[in-house]
Amino acid sequence: MDQRYKHNPRLAEQMLGGKAVLLHYEGRRVLGLNETGSRIWELLDGRRTTAEIADLLAEETGAPRPDVQAEVAAFVADLARRELVVQTGKAAPVESPRDPRPGSGRDVSEEMQ
Repeated sequence: MDQRYKHNPRLAEQMLGGKAVLLHYEGRRVLGLNETGSRIWELLDGRRTTAEIADLLAEETGAPRPDVQAEVAAFVADLARRELVVQTGKAAPVESPRDPRPGSGRDVSEEMQ
């Protein structure tokens, strides 16, 4: 769980009411993220590893690290499968995020028609 991912440049994103909505141009799909998914999305900047993201979320929410790590891994794998994120190379660590948000469960995205 030490990969780094960033947003796929072939998509558009918009924050609506604190939640991310993603539009994949080529796949013509729209995906809405809940608060947890939106927070993970914010942290997928190509500089943090998925393990670092899970550690930050566990700290922000007080949730058990193993649970958060499993949730982040599954969510990022789903984003990668949908081609919404792309893997990046190694980079220097970054400072702590500015806007902590509480977790809100396992289902962090939903397909929108």
